[in-house]
Amino acid sequence: MKVKGKTSALIAACAGIFAGAFVSGCADMKATPPHEHTYNESEWLHDDAGHWRGAVCGHRETKNYGEHVYDGAADADCNVCGRLRKIEEIKYPAESNGEKPEEVKGASDEKAEGFIIGKNTDGLIVEGISAEYELSTERRALNFDALEYAVYLSENGAKSEEVPPEYYETTVYYGGNKVFSPQELTDDGQYTVSIKLVGAVYAEGENTDADDLSVRIEFKVKNGVKSFSLTEGRTGQVSSLNDKMSATWKFEAVRANGDKFTFDGSDAELVPPDTETVGTRTTTVKYAGIVKRIEYTVNPVPGIVDGGVEITAKSGADIETDLNFVRISTDDFDVEYSVNAGYDYSVKTVLVCNGEETESLELETGESVHHVTVRVTFTYTVEGETITKVYPQSFEITVRKKPQNINLPHVYGGAEIMSGDGAVRLNAQDGFTASVNDGALEIRNSKEEYGLIYTGLVIDVEKPATVKLNIAVADGAYCGVTVDGDDLGEGQDLEGEQELTFVFAESGENTIYILANNEFDLIIIKGVEIIYGE
Repeated sequence: MKVKGKTSALIAACAGIFAGAFVSGCADMKATPPHEHTYNESEWLHDDAGHWRGAVCGHRETKNYGEHVYDGAADADCNVCGRLRKIEEIKYPAESNGEKPEEVKGASDEKAEGFIIGKNTDGLIVEGISAEYELSTERRALNFDALEYAVYLSENGAKSEEVPPEYYETTVYYGGNKVFSPQELTDDGQYTVSIKLVGAVYAEGENTDADDLSVRIEFKVKNGVKSFSLTEGRTGQVSSLNDKMSATWKFEAVRANGDKFTFDGSDAELVPPDTETVGTRTTTVKYAGIVKRIEYTVNPVPGIVDGGVEITAKSGADIETDLNFVRISTDDFDVEYSVNAGYDYSVKTVLVCNGEETESLELETGESVHHVTVRVTFTYTVEGETITKVYPQSFEITVRKKPQNINLPHVYGGAEIMSGDGAVRLNAQDGFTASVNDGALEIRNSKEEYGLIYTGLVIDVEKPATVKLNIAVADGAYCGVTVDGDDLGEGQDLEGEQELTFVFAESGENTIYILANNEFDLIIIKGVEIIYGE
């Protein structure tokens, strides 16, 4: 008996052979290009045999297929999808809970009705399903239900009686999932059709196992990509962006049957564009065996500074100081430039020394050369991307001590400075340290916290005298005068190097208080001269 039209080549195998063929063909069932199907997770589709989730992306894919689940023979609706079934009203004893008692079951099957097959039946043979179906604009889909094919019993491996359509069941699979509407197949790739007997019985009256009398046949639908074109994305950029361009590319592809779909550049095999070399260039895009060449342009980074940046050190490369270090910052350098109009920009200047990037740094006094780089960075926006241009300039800076012109002998031992006919000693409080460096007494505030603290410079005179104090300070200090432990009187702020004069009207010890405001303030006593009148 023929069904659905025409017959093509013979395809036959026993159950074991076709089961193996089904497994080996799974790897070829994926369409090109890959497409991720989406499903209706809130609604079950169903028929008499089972239920499933249906695709909502325009394809006929399914997932989560399962047979209906009922609670006994008297349960009318499926526990999963709710499909109703017809329940025959058979009266069984109440103690059976609606089920057919064991002693009753099978009593009516002594003479089973159905498609009678011989005991030598060992499989099925199918004729009429081709190995490949090629789609085109004239044949936009394969209607599987319209194919002409016939199913025959196989006895001892030979074709036997034809099976009437009502006694076999056909199921189509794609990508391992059941296709519930095989009337129009368009997805490119490998399909499998499963055909099994239903309602067949052996001549002796025994029911058949449908899995033992079934066959699986593979066929392919060819609906490959025929062409594609760039539909979205820029084809030009400035050379410093390092291929920010191809990431914006989107393409439209056309299949053999005229169906269209889109894909991103990341889905294709792409020769990376040369975005460093300025000019008009071509790159290659390969997708589904088709090669496309795309022309693009790389523009030079627009300039923002005319004539470069000129950087000069305000104090020059050689710095002299009375201190053991000097602090420099970006304010100690002049930065001159001229900027083009057309771009919003920001500029930042930093100092780089020994790998450290900062706005100010401390350089030690000595003969060594300090290598300092002044780096000026311009930041602006071009084509929605941030561009930076850096202008560095290196300096070799030497910090030296100023020459010392000291005529009086200075000796620091314990806490005493001798000068002339008097005695000068340091009455240092906690929080101060003192040392002699190049003949001068250096006093440093070493307290960790900020605040006014002081040290006393005690001057012992034999009679009324005038005292001249040659003093230098760093970062500001305050000098006050007191005699015999009185409160501090009026004093004066000290800045840089200067000479202070004090008049003591009586002999004995007189104290000059030197106050420090900040941590690590440095005071240098370069000379103390005691002058007696006649």
